[in-house]
Amino acid sequence: MRLKIILTLSVLAGLILAWNLHTMFMKVPDEANPCVKVTFPCSGSSSVYLRPSANADHSFQLDSSGSGFGRSGFYRVVESGVDHWRVRNFRSLHELFHVYVDEENVLRVDHKISFVGLTILRLHYRMSLAPNADALATETSRSVSDEQLI
Repeated sequence: MRLKIILTLSVLAGLILAWNLHTMFMKVPDEANPCVKVTFPCSGSSSVYLRPSANADHSFQLDSSGSGFGRSGFYRVVESGVDHWRVRNFRSLHELFHVYVDEENVLRVDHKISFVGLTILRLHYRMSLAPNADALATETSRSVSDEQLI
């Protein structure tokens, strides 16, 4: 399974910044199960390998707190010469997503990023269908013909 999200941001006076975020499931050498890989292209690239797990309360987690190279975690790839690349594993940078449905049946995500054990960013997402989401989905499927998809 592969998901590609493309975000385009307007910055200043017509200057456009395009940022691509690629996500896929991938086997990491020292993890028992596939991880979710998120790559941020930049000079070289930065990738986060998140270990998925299901909790007893039916919630779900994605966790990058691996214990070393070849485990889940944050990796940075940079060019170090002609045809040479260097990979660094940052064991001090961790990311955690806790995905759950609340008592009102709303999908929520608690997202935490920590560095050297200190929380540096905490976000909370709340996701629900738009009031007319079913009607929009039906209308969209009718307006797109097979020829337009090719």
